[in-house]
Amino acid sequence: MSERFGGVVYDVDNTIYDHKTKRVPKLAQEALRRLEVPAMPATGRSYPLMLPLAEKGIRLTGLGSLDSGATIVDFDTKSVVWEKWLDPQQVSEVMRKVGGKCLDISTSTLKQRVSIDPKSIDERFAYGKKSPSVFAIYPLQEQAALQEILGDIDEVKSRFMRFENSTTRGCFQVTYAGIDKKHGVDMLLDMAGLKNERIVGIGDDYEGDGPFFAAVKAMKKKGITIAMGNADKRLKREADMVVAGVSDTPDGFTDAMRRLDLVDTDI
Repeated sequence: MSERFGGVVYDVDNTIYDHKTKRVPKLAQEALRRLEVPAMPATGRSYPLMLPLAEKGIRLTGLGSLDSGATIVDFDTKSVVWEKWLDPQQVSEVMRKVGGKCLDISTSTLKQRVSIDPKSIDERFAYGKKSPSVFAIYPLQEQAALQEILGDIDEVKSRFMRFENSTTRGCFQVTYAGIDKKHGVDMLLDMAGLKNERIVGIGDDYEGDGPFFAAVKAMKKKGITIAMGNADKRLKREADMVVAGVSDTPDGFTDAMRRLDLVDTDI
């Protein structure tokens, strides 16, 4: 085990999973498998959306922070060990108010992901389950209106992103207020017994990964933050290190693990 670091917290999309090729780079798969310390995802993905990554070569073990900090999952037991989820009324309110402006809306739980046609959402609609988040895809011209609508809903937090770098579509995720990747990573490291260890954090998206970078920096033993080569400029400015992109060979994750001597250089 590395004497310098106690674990690695990594973003998933466009960090370990390449949206252009729809794959996890072979070298990154091997780097994850050979890591000398625990590797823990911190992602906006829900549990159902993590499972396809196992089929693409990622070994999902131990703990992970999912749903942008709303859920801590134990992959070994396939169970939620901590959650801060929206109640059914909050889910329904978000869906009703934004439905007419969105192309797709979905909610996720540990066992299922439910996609709902926005055209079917009206004032009578009620979603009867708790959900860690509400995720939606929308035309970019609707962003200002959606931000105003979501800003009027109590006790929720919204995060807007480009949808797979699309020039015409965006996506947003709504979680309980106060929940973000910083909160999720704090909970994750506490549950993993790593609060007193030095941690590596790696990601690509400022809005999502910037908060968990702050968590890594705020620990008793100050960690190191790493921005992918394909990361946005704001995240690169805040990171301690910038590595290759997810589409490069070697990919940025493998590049980072090599530089930190967390994997053998023969990978």
